[in-house]
Amino acid sequence: MLDAYALMLYSIVDERNNSLHRRTMLPAKLWRARGKPSIQYLGRYELIMTELIAVFDLEGTLCYRGGGLLWREVVKSRFRRGSGIRKIIIHVLGQIILALLYQTRLISNYQARVVGTRKMAALFQGVTEEDLNQLAKLISIKLVERLRPEIYRMVQEHKRQNRRLVLVSGTFQPILEVIGQQFGFQLILGTKLEKKDDCYTGQLSSPICFYEQKSSMLNELIKETHLEVDFSQSYAYGDTMSDRFMLEMVGNPVAAFPDAELRAYAQEHGWKIIG
Repeated sequence: MLDAYALMLYSIVDERNNSLHRRTMLPAKLWRARGKPSIQYLGRYELIMTELIAVFDLEGTLCYRGGGLLWREVVKSRFRRGSGIRKIIIHVLGQIILALLYQTRLISNYQARVVGTRKMAALFQGVTEEDLNQLAKLISIKLVERLRPEIYRMVQEHKRQNRRLVLVSGTFQPILEVIGQQFGFQLILGTKLEKKDDCYTGQLSSPICFYEQKSSMLNELIKETHLEVDFSQSYAYGDTMSDRFMLEMVGNPVAAFPDAELRAYAQEHGWKIIG
């Protein structure tokens, strides 16, 4: 009998020369063993069930750029708690200086984002897991109003096509998990914060999830979850050149409301452009 997975992508591995022959979106009968889908062996050939993924960047792609929504909410929450006000004032002054350095081209966008992310992480020193979870819920509610309807429709369409939804962003992992779960993403990958006991230390425990790290960290996540992914038939959506390496991983890259640099790059490489 045909299973609910009957239209999933499958591949054929030739054991004689270890080559991989792909077949896309063709009916494939699943044989069951103890109630679970199993692999069907056909002589020298083996049917391997693989998945398609749809990868989305968050700010600027899935949502309109928030003008520092995360930064504002973190600062406001610390002021409301009356804690670390001196640290916040120093942080704000540092961000102003950082912006001036970037605008005068004394530092690159990459350098500005690295320094800015590390300084933002420092604001979470001493914050408990529960407090950060509450802040994440507040941010996720506000992001609903900032969803790009054109891109969210693509999320829903990929979901209907049984593609695994992946949210990848430089946003801190504890906050991104709440956002991703609200919008129905199955895999969520962000920048991790170091935690000891129940409190965050203000340090990062992973590379910042942007530029080349987006693709390398996504590959690591897929290996950790033991997924068989056909990247050649998968999709990715991004809006800046920091998403370029992630977009180049898949056969269907989409520049979604791209900035001028990514738009030119997408046109040069024949990528689909939305917005």
